Amino acid sequence: MIDAWRAHKDEDPDLKAQIHREPLFESPEVTFQFAQNSQDYRFIFGKTPFNSDDTNSFINNKWALYETLHDSIPFPHTEAMAKKSDQSHDNIRDSITAKINDPEHPFSLPIILKPNSGSLSVNVFVVEDEEQLLPAIKAIREDSDHGDQLLVQQYLGDENGPFQEIRAICLDGKGAIVFEKNTDNATRGVLANPIYWDGAIPKEITDPDILQQIDDIATRLHNDHGASYVGFDLMHDNEGRIWVLEANAAPMGLEKVEREMPNGRHLIDDLTNRMLEKIKHGQDAQSDSPSEGLSLH
Repeated sequence: MIDAWRAHKDEDPDLKAQIHREPLFESPEVTFQFAQNSQDYRFIFGKTPFNSDDTNSFINNKWALYETLHDSIPFPHTEAMAKKSDQSHDNIRDSITAKINDPEHPFSLPIILKPNSGSLSVNVFVVEDEEQLLPAIKAIREDSDHGDQLLVQQYLGDENGPFQEIRAICLDGKGAIVFEKNTDNATRGVLANPIYWDGAIPKEITDPDILQQIDDIATRLHNDHGASYVGFDLMHDNEGRIWVLEANAAPMGLEKVEREMPNGRHLIDDLTNRMLEKIKHGQDAQSDSPSEGLSLH
C-alpha cells in the first residue's frame, strides 16, 4: 500500500498518508486520508479498513464460516467439538475412529484435524492412520491461542494425493490474485499446508471456469457478509469443482507472490491500486444489497 501511494501521490495531491513504525514490529501502520473524505483508512498487520470487525471475526472463524455457508458453498464435511468439553482425549479419539469406520459417514482416512481459528497451518494435522489421532487431538485441545473448538474435516483427495490446492485473494467479490503451488519438487515440511513447503512454486491460475467459481464464492461473502477483502484456501477436484477449506481476513504470502511469480509484482500493484481507488472514493466494505438468486453447485 505504501508503494502504491508513493506511485500515485504526485498525481493526486489530496492523497495523504501517515506511516508509523513501532520498533519491535516489522510491518508499519499506515493511515490514508483524502481531502474530500473525512474518514481515516488504517492498514495494520493482519487488518485492512475494508471489513468490519464482525466480518473479520466471521471470516476467520472456520466453524462459523462452515456452519453458515456449507449449504450454499461447497465445503468438505466438517464437524466441531469444544476444546474444553468434559470428554477425555481418548473418548474423542474413539468417537472419531467410530465415524471413520462407519461406511455411512463421510469421514475416512486420511482426515484433517485443526483448530477453528488461526493461520499458517498452526496445529493443522493430516491424520493418515488411527495412531496419529491422539497426539493431534491433544495438541489442538491444549492450544489456547487458536480458537475454542477442534474441527474434524473430510480430506479432499484420492489415491494420488490431495487435489489441486489453490489460493485466492479477492476484493469486492472478484479474485485479484489466484494461484496454485506446484509441489512436484517440493520437500514436505512440518506444516500440513503444501503452500509453505520448501521448493513449492507458485503458478498463476487463468482457467476461466475456476476463476468464475471463485468469483461466485467471493461474491456471496461480499454481498451477504460484507467481506470486501478476503483470502481463500481452496481445492480443485478431478471433476472441476472448487471447494472452500477456509478463509482469512488477512491472507498471507504476498511477498512470495511478488518474489516467485513472473508477474507477481503486476498483480500486487493492481490489487493495491484498486484498494487506493476504494479509499479515494470513500467506498465502504459493507454492501446494502444482499445477493439474489446466487446458487453455487
